[in-house]
Amino acid sequence: MLYINMILTVWLFMFSILLKQTNGQEIKDTDIHGESDWKCMEERKWELTNNTDVNKTQYPDVPMMHIPMGEPIEQFYPKGEIPNRGDHRELFAMYGEHRYVPPGEYIHNLEHNAVVFMYHPCTPDALVKQLRCVATSCTWKHLITAHKNLTKEHPIAVLTYGNVYQMSSINVSDVRAWVRHAIQYGGESHDDEQGSLNYTLVNLSIKPSEPGQTCAEDGPSCELVKPTVIQPIKVPELPNEANNPSTKTPRTEEAAWAVGSLLFLLIILTCGLCYTKLWQKRYEGNEKAKVWSDDSSAGSLSVAAVVRSFPHILKKGKKKGYVRNSSATQYKLIDETQSYSEDEI
Repeated sequence: MLYINMILTVWLFMFSILLKQTNGQEIKDTDIHGESDWKCMEERKWELTNNTDVNKTQYPDVPMMHIPMGEPIEQFYPKGEIPNRGDHRELFAMYGEHRYVPPGEYIHNLEHNAVVFMYHPCTPDALVKQLRCVATSCTWKHLITAHKNLTKEHPIAVLTYGNVYQMSSINVSDVRAWVRHAIQYGGESHDDEQGSLNYTLVNLSIKPSEPGQTCAEDGPSCELVKPTVIQPIKVPELPNEANNPSTKTPRTEEAAWAVGSLLFLLIILTCGLCYTKLWQKRYEGNEKAKVWSDDSSAGSLSVAAVVRSFPHILKKGKKKGYVRNSSATQYKLIDETQSYSEDEI
């Protein structure tokens, strides 16, 4: 008999797991429609506003029942109203952040005294980040999900069972105070069981070892961090060369004058050397005669002697390769074996 009971227990346990998997797949196929449930379908996300308008609504309680898996459930929720109570699926979502949780699931979570934080898919990222901070610091039994039926005027909403708080911006202290008051009307506050549906789960919420106060006043500040706007750097336009011809700067003119002066001095020096024949090492007609050399060779003259002889060399009528005798008008050829004085030259 004991073995029969054990077999039946194991069989029932496996059957319940199989039933949950089957029902979960039916919920996924019926209630979740794909990226259109959580993705912004506009060209860009909405801008942050300074609007502080809020809308707090408490709805009367209504009878509720479990809707069979695979059966449409949207017709049970009034149009123009964010679903917050009433009929729902028998399974509920795991606590944490999801891309999208259908109303049939999160209403069952609300029945278990959970808090749902929802945003429109086109809500600015900074506002969603602030909402996430408030949710994770409020209670572990929270759901964060996109909900496309929210409006641009109120892209954020916080739900407890039968209560909806819609807002355009988040007043952290006011939201926490509202949740502490509205959570009292939940159906099954004692139930801390974790959910089972996780098809679009992003971050799982873990049950703490010691439960604390829901949405405590001394929680994190959760301030809104606005994105940094990078201003484009304006680069000044370069002047048009055709309309604004470039002018020479004083430094350019000084450099031109310096180069011109150097060229002029170089030309004068070159002409002087060519005229005085100092660049030649020998006289015409006597290739062995030395005009510019050291004193170690016969017929040599020092540089000083050559310089002192410039006035005589520059006299007109002097013939190349000859020295003039001071006592006569005759010329004689310079002999390289003899030395001559400066006066003779």
